[in-house]
Amino acid sequence: MCFTTVLALVLSYSTCGDVSADDDLYTSEHFIPTRPPRDSRTRLTSSTQARPHLVTKLDLQARYASVKRLQTCSYITASRNHTDVDPVRVLEARAPLKTGVVHVISKVWGYRKVCRRTFKVLELKEFSLPPLEFDSRGTWVDVPLCAIEKMASLQLDARSGVHAANHALLILAPLFVVCDPADIATEHVYPRQSRPRPLRLILYDARPGGLGAADCLFRRFHAALGQARRLLSECPCRFSSGCPACLHVHTCSGYNANLDRRAARIIVDAVLAELRTVAAPVESPTRAARLRDVGSRLGAASTVSGGWAPSMPDFRPPVE
Repeated sequence: MCFTTVLALVLSYSTCGDVSADDDLYTSEHFIPTRPPRDSRTRLTSSTQARPHLVTKLDLQARYASVKRLQTCSYITASRNHTDVDPVRVLEARAPLKTGVVHVISKVWGYRKVCRRTFKVLELKEFSLPPLEFDSRGTWVDVPLCAIEKMASLQLDARSGVHAANHALLILAPLFVVCDPADIATEHVYPRQSRPRPLRLILYDARPGGLGAADCLFRRFHAALGQARRLLSECPCRFSSGCPACLHVHTCSGYNANLDRRAARIIVDAVLAELRTVAAPVESPTRAARLRDVGSRLGAASTVSGGWAPSMPDFRPPVE
């Protein structure tokens, strides 16, 4: 059984109403690095292989869960959570761009009850769970003051602009470094978010200790940011919040809300202007030769002609 909701959302609990259960009972074991919620009488609804299930028993210390398959269920549950990524130590800098150690802390502090048919939020609940924390490697750059002032003058939401720019970088990062899309993550903006967060573009390795992807991206950040600018400007959808071809990612814990392409372009332009004044990092002769060899085998060009088209089969990022 796949308990994605149980694992990734750390048990978005609710009392299951308007349900009908089969007699089949399933059990599963999986590691969940938290303690049980205070109210053990609550129930979780989860969808596995398009079939709703009800968690009837859960022991986090024993890593054990029992579920019942449901014939019908009028709602689903989704967690209310956030992940904060804060730099701890700078290991290398190319002002204003930095790379180093980051501290990742994920908190689940409630859940929402959502109607399956209309996706209307029926109920909001809160509970307390211990956070999940680890250190990793990240690459980040603070949003320039000139961009913040310009967004304020145009009455654009700076947080939504940062969120959109981070999404664009997250989508394009695997084109510039050897990694799986799931290896790199970023901070997300959540609906009704009230906690203050610094305005910065940041990507980090989504595994404790790091995988090396964020460190490699530090040396390719200028090129990745340039293509992110094209993605934000030239995607044919023209929606201010983007579309699945340009900004929407299925891993966004904020459900792809609070995205603003216009504000993101202002941020990216300001960061690119600052990076152009700084010399690019020097590649080692071995790495430079390897990049040239990979570029020649892939047929990569120094520039990409034509407009941005996510489905364009011959699209390749420039190899510097």
